[in-house]
Parts: sequence; C-alpha cells; structure tokens
Amino acid sequence: MNDKRLTIDISFRTLVTIAAALLGFYLVYRLRAIILLIFLALIVTAALDPLVVTVKKRLRIPRLAALVGIYTLLISGIAFLVAILLNPLTTEFDQFISSLPSFFSKMSQFLEQVGGGSNFLSQGFSNSAQSFSREGIGLADGVINTAISVISGLAAVITVLVLSFYLLLEENGIKNALNSYLPVPWRKTAVHIATTISQKMGGWVRGQIVLCLAVGMSSYIGLLILGIPYALVLALFAGLMEVIPFIGPFLGLIPAFLVALTFSPAKAMAVIVLYFLVQQLENHVLVPQVMRRALGLHPAIVMISILIGGKLLGLAGVLLATPLAATMSVIINDFTKPKRTEP
Repeated sequence: MNDKRLTIDISFRTLVTIAAALLGFYLVYRLRAIILLIFLALIVTAALDPLVVTVKKRLRIPRLAALVGIYTLLISGIAFLVAILLNPLTTEFDQFISSLPSFFSKMSQFLEQVGGGSNFLSQGFSNSAQSFSREGIGLADGVINTAISVISGLAAVITVLVLSFYLLLEENGIKNALNSYLPVPWRKTAVHIATTISQKMGGWVRGQIVLCLAVGMSSYIGLLILGIPYALVLALFAGLMEVIPFIGPFLGLIPAFLVALTFSPAKAMAVIVLYFLVQQLENHVLVPQVMRRALGLHPAIVMISILIGGKLLGLAGVLLATPLAATMSVIINDFTKPKRTEP
C-alpha cells in the first residue's frame, strides 16, 4: 500500500498577506467610530458639493466664499430652528416622560377590558407603570447619561462638519486626492467609483432631508388637528424614523397610536388614517419627485443591511445601513462588470 503524502507549501509572502489582512480587519473594527465619522463627512460632502458649485457659478465668487456662505446659512438655520423648537420640545418631552406611569396604567386597564383581564400585554404595561413610579430616582442617572450622549453627539457633529468643510475647500478634492496617492493603474477605477458613490449619496441625503421634513410637518399638523397631546415630540419622532427604509413609517406610528389609544379607540383609528394618508402623499407625490435617483437596492438587501448595521453599530448602524449598502453595491458592481478593452 503506497503511502501518499500531501505537501502544502506556503510562502512567506502568503503568510505576511494573511497577517496583514487580519490586522486590517482588526484595525477597522477598533477604529469603527472614526471610520463612521469619516463616512458621514463624505456623505455631507457629497450632499453639499453640487450646492457649492451652483452658488459659485451663479454668483461668480470664489469657491471658499461660496462654501463659507453655505455653512453660515446652514449653521444659522439649524441654530434658528433649535432656538424656536428647543423650549416647546423639552417641555413636551418632560410632560411626556412624566405622564408615562399614567399612560402605562391606562393601557393596562384598556387591555384588561379587551382581553378579559388576563393577558400578558396588560401585565407588562402594569409592571411598567409600577417601575416608572418606583424608580423616579433612577431618572437622574438617565439625565446624566443623556447629557453625556448629547455632548458626545455635538462633538461628532462638529467633527463631521469641519472635516466636510476641508473636503469641500478644493474642487474635486476627493478625485485629486485619489489621483495623488493611488498607483496609476488604480486611479481611473477609484475615481469612477468615488464619483458614482458621491452622486448616489448626495441625492440620497438631499432626498431624505426633504422627506423627513415633509413627513414631520404633515404629522405635526395632523396630530394638532386631531387634538393628540405631545404632537411636536411624536411628529419629530415620525420624521426621524423616515430615514429607516420600510419599517421606519411603522415605527413612527407606534407612539402616536398608543398615546391616542389612551383617549379612545376612535382617536387611535384616526391616527392610523392620518399616518396612512401621510405615507400615501410621500409614496405617490414626494418620492417620485425628490428620490428619482434611487439607490437601486433590492428590499431584501436593505433589510439585511439594517439588521447587520443595528447589530454592529446600534442606532447609527440602522440609520447608515442603506448608504453603506449602496456604497458596497457600487464597489462590487464596478469590480464584477466586464471590463472593455481599449482598442
């Protein structure tokens, strides 16, 4: 019987390549927060670059002046909105938090009546009411943690805006950087990928801003007409949830529906009708107008991306899952499509 031996020869270069790849994955994981900020800065850059170019051409001013003017208007507009909305928003939010024990108690009573007094949802709401009533002291720790989160969020926003400002200073700054630092054989492909991603991301961001504002304002007006309390908080939540594809509108409906249900089933149904009409307005009027250049992703890919993003990065991962998936799609499509040979 012949003794056959299989010899595997692994070169030193292969081992170095594997080690470098593992080190690269480790660094990406450890630096994921910084990479996330850079990605956000690239998205903001893609969204503002067409506006900077338009202002520069229309007013015939230097790019720096156009950029400074846009940033000034942007920051002033945000500050103006914060000054107007902060006081009523914080007041409504405080009232909403204070009313949670009463809300859970009402929901528990309603579910007991519907379910004959024995269902786990009723017990769950009852336990939540008792928990909120007992653990008022624990809210202080929550306020401190919230304050820390707000400060960290503001620092991240400032970092993104500053980095975006420097990226926007030079016309075709990303393209020039790629041409300067990448090897010649890679430049054309990298520039094409970066340009495609920039166009998709810019259109996506501008479209999402319009959709979030439209849904938030429509929801606020409708909730006011229906007489639903905490209309500003509920409408702001609905507008923010619009960023999450498919399930976002449903998530935005849930708090408003539950609040309305504590008054009467009729008001709860009216809220459902309101949000349904808002979604019809969005799907048939707004989306075709402001999202013509869709990202072109299959719904299943979007849902899987949201699940993975939420698992890895939490809420930030959920919100950025769609643009990240679109970026990966552009890169994969570019590398898998047949290359045309030059004559």
